Amino acid sequence: MFRFKTALLILTVFLFSPPYFAEAGKPRPPIQIMLQQTDISDGKMRITLTALAHIDTESASLLIVLPPDVLVIKGDEQWEGPLEAGSKQTLEIIIQNFDPLTSGIEGKASIRLSNGTTFEQQNELILEPTVHKRLTPPLPLKQKGSQESVLEFRGK
Repeated sequence: MFRFKTALLILTVFLFSPPYFAEAGKPRPPIQIMLQQTDISDGKMRITLTALAHIDTESASLLIVLPPDVLVIKGDEQWEGPLEAGSKQTLEIIIQNFDPLTSGIEGKASIRLSNGTTFEQQNELILEPTVHKRLTPPLPLKQKGSQESVLEFRGK
């Protein structure tokens, strides 16, 4: 009887205890990048390239590649230096886009590992034309005798 209770106790503990091994997850690249576009005004846009390092490296570089019809008004298009694991590096430029049909902007990041291996990552941002919404006047309201509001539609 003692053996049965001991075996039952061991089986219960084994079945209901959390596993001691970690579940396998998706491996992360050594560096991840993200490109963002923010409209400012009059065809001017802020482009932000953000890099997040997952490992320590002494040699990292970031680059924003622009089409020929885009003018940089403010900011630097490249950066080089060391990155620590968990740190972020941001490049921010303000551009003037002269061609609304411009294809896109590329963001590139590369890091050199201590053994000489180079890891590169790139991302592309398709520029969206700046949209200035035209305000339309509200539709006219008319009051009926019973104090109800009625929208009046007129054809042109």
